[in-house]
Amino acid sequence: MTRPEKMGGAEKSVRKKRLAFCAFYAVSGAIFALPLLFGKLWFIAWFAACPVIYAEMHAPFSDSHPYLKAWGRGMCFFLLYGFVTYYWFWELYPLDFLGYGKAEALAVVLCAFIGLPAVQGAVSSFFFVFVTAARRGGIMQRHPVLFSFFASSLWCVGEWLQTRTWAGIPWGRLAVGQVSCPPAMQSASLFGSYFVSFLIILANAFLAGAVPNAKSAVTRRRRGIMATLFLVTVLSNFIFGSVRISLNNADGKSVSVAAVQGNIPYEDKWSQTQYSLNVYKTLTEQAAREGAELVLWPETALPCDITKSSEAKNEVEKLSRECGADILYGAFQTDSGKKLYNAVLYASPDGDGDCTPYRKRRLVPFGEYIPGEDLVNAVFPFLAGLVDLENPMYSGDSPEIFDINCKKVGCLICFDSVYEENCLESVRSGAQLICVSTNDSWFGSSAALRQHNAHAALRAVENGRYVVRSANTGISSIISPYGEICESLGEGERGFIAGEVKMLNSTTLYTRIGNIPLLLCALFCTATAAAAGVNIYRAKKMRHRETTGKDKP
Repeated sequence: MTRPEKMGGAEKSVRKKRLAFCAFYAVSGAIFALPLLFGKLWFIAWFAACPVIYAEMHAPFSDSHPYLKAWGRGMCFFLLYGFVTYYWFWELYPLDFLGYGKAEALAVVLCAFIGLPAVQGAVSSFFFVFVTAARRGGIMQRHPVLFSFFASSLWCVGEWLQTRTWAGIPWGRLAVGQVSCPPAMQSASLFGSYFVSFLIILANAFLAGAVPNAKSAVTRRRRGIMATLFLVTVLSNFIFGSVRISLNNADGKSVSVAAVQGNIPYEDKWSQTQYSLNVYKTLTEQAAREGAELVLWPETALPCDITKSSEAKNEVEKLSRECGADILYGAFQTDSGKKLYNAVLYASPDGDGDCTPYRKRRLVPFGEYIPGEDLVNAVFPFLAGLVDLENPMYSGDSPEIFDINCKKVGCLICFDSVYEENCLESVRSGAQLICVSTNDSWFGSSAALRQHNAHAALRAVENGRYVVRSANTGISSIISPYGEICESLGEGERGFIAGEVKMLNSTTLYTRIGNIPLLLCALFCTATAAAAGVNIYRAKKMRHRETTGKDKP
């Protein structure tokens, strides 16, 4: 009778340890994501993943489903990482601007808050699977520096995967949490924002390798090397960033620009085209009187199909002539095939503004279109109400560049600025200045406003361009090529910001080579994983020979 009780106690003890282990990974994931929610905590990222990496380095091997358990640990980590990153979904409740009831609004918020981290976490958790495979293959024990580079490369590949498909939203990149400290993110000018993430994980892995462990055979000398590499990684990144900012070699023709912010609430925006036009006319006139040569309006500042509303189009062109300022304004637009686009159009004082509009290349899932619409309507019909459009929206496919008085201006609309390849294509197509038009009114005053603005700062650093950002309800900003916020207008304010920007022709290393380093990371991960697989197979073959005296077929 005593034996079952003992076994039960042992099982309970094992269950408690597993729960504690899961809680440890979950808390670590939440802490690691804090800089994304609170920018002033940017420094946490450089060491907060160390405990988890240390735990992975020294966790006992399990003969029962080791990779499934590694994936489970990853889900604990990345779910909480996602919950912190997307906490702002709760600040949108009760979604009054969409006309939902409380029950429907709660269902929508829960789907977004849980669903998005779950989908992304399910993929990102393979990071822990491959780390486990590398460790089982003996790579970590014999080559801890190589293992650190492997983990960093693997993380970057995971971030890139978040740009794929509609569910791949790179909102929670580690580099976004570094925007509050410009020196920390200047390395993005070398190899993109992925490189900032690479350095953060590399620093954490080096630090984990420097921590003593009684059960580990790692020598004091090796731990000293890892500690030195940690310091070199962090200090070199910050020294490079500080030097790059201090050199300030961005040289080009100066242009006076203004970004207007109408602060028109979401619920009023879509039904009052003339009211919106009057607001932006007044702000544009004020900006022009202060010397603005180029004025940027937010996304869909005119909430109408400009192709069918010649009166609104004529008023903007008239305004441009009277103010003597070029105007880039957001509106809907249809092409000859009657396809509807979210676009930025150009009005010129001399009447040369009739050129190809820029069309948004990245539409917002469940905002501008419903992915898998038939399935969603059948299973989650309340989500279909998020898209309030009579006609389906189409995405653009080219980085149209506006030639404004011999100045090349590239545009991004809202979600476009979250994906690095859009800005990269615009600059490679000749853009000397990047203008971002967005409508973040549905974000309210949540952290999403700051996170979205941070992505624009990363695009500025990556390509060495000034970025002018106009948002309907905020945050509007003028950002230097070093990611510094030169001017800004916060949420809930009506007005405009104005400043001098330079039309730049120089290119960063990242602009020239793009994401080629990411491909190298993927190849390195593949080669390392293959080597680990060979080592695992050889070890199994040797154990089989020792046990049976025969070679394993």
